[in-house]
Amino acid sequence: MMKKHESCLYLSGLVWLFAGCSLLMKGIQFLTSLSKNGNGEEWAMILVAIGLFIGYFKGRFILRKTVERLAKRILSMETPIPLNKVYPPKYFILLAFMIGLGVVMNVMDLRVDVRGVIDLAIGSALMHGAIAFFRIGMELKKATCDT
Repeated sequence: MMKKHESCLYLSGLVWLFAGCSLLMKGIQFLTSLSKNGNGEEWAMILVAIGLFIGYFKGRFILRKTVERLAKRILSMETPIPLNKVYPPKYFILLAFMIGLGVVMNVMDLRVDVRGVIDLAIGSALMHGAIAFFRIGMELKKATCDT
C-alpha cells in the first residue's frame, strides 16, 4: 500500500527510468560496437543522434499522454493506494507485448545498428516519460505544501 499519490507517481517514474536507462545503455552498447567493428565512429554517432531524436519526440508527444492518463488515474484513487490497482490491466498487457517484442528482436537477429537505434529511441522515450511522472509528483507536492 502506498500512502500518498506522490509516492505512486515517483514509483512509476522510477520504474520507467530504470527501464529507459537499461534500454538506453543496451542501445549505446550496440551502436558503439559499430565503431569497434570498423564501420566508423561517425556513423555510430549519427545513429545515436537519430535514436535520441526519435525517442525525444516519442516521449514528448506520445508517452507524455500516457503518463498524464496514468497520473490522472493515480490521483483519482483513495489513499492508501494498493499497488496492484495503480495500473490498469491493459497496461500490463502492453508491458508484456513490449517484452515479447524485445525477445522477438533477439530471435530475429536484427542488425546491430537497427537494434541499437530502436533500443536507444525507446529508452530515451521512457526516460522522458519518467521525467513527466517526476514533474507531476513535484507539482502535486508543491500544491499540497502551498495549501
